[in-house]
Amino acid sequence: MSFSDRENSVFCMFHSLEAQKYFGQIKKRELQPRDFLVLFAMMSVCDTKTGKIKFAAQSLAEELGMNKTTFSNSIKRLKVNLIIAFILEENGEKYYIINPYLVSVGGKGKWAFTLKKFAKVFE
Repeated sequence: MSFSDRENSVFCMFHSLEAQKYFGQIKKRELQPRDFLVLFAMMSVCDTKTGKIKFAAQSLAEELGMNKTTFSNSIKRLKVNLIIAFILEENGEKYYIINPYLVSVGGKGKWAFTLKKFAKVFE
């Protein structure tokens, strides 16, 4: 991939300084290392134009070599620790988004949109 190809690609940007804040939660057992594996798997299926993450838990768990219960427990910990949020739109659309302070998607203009969606869950 040439540099010019990268300029036109859409990607997830992982903010490593923000991520460091979560490492202490692993030590306190509030998060487990496998939770970050689940997070990276979610990033891999993220619609990078919208930040929406839709997946079948069973199939993503199988891709990671986890059973569904272990995968679901990781999702719960990621939600409790404000790393991801579940969104249910008025039209019935369901998806997850990642805390935009930790992962940015979609380029300019999408960060504020994602932040607004993420914050609305906790109002």
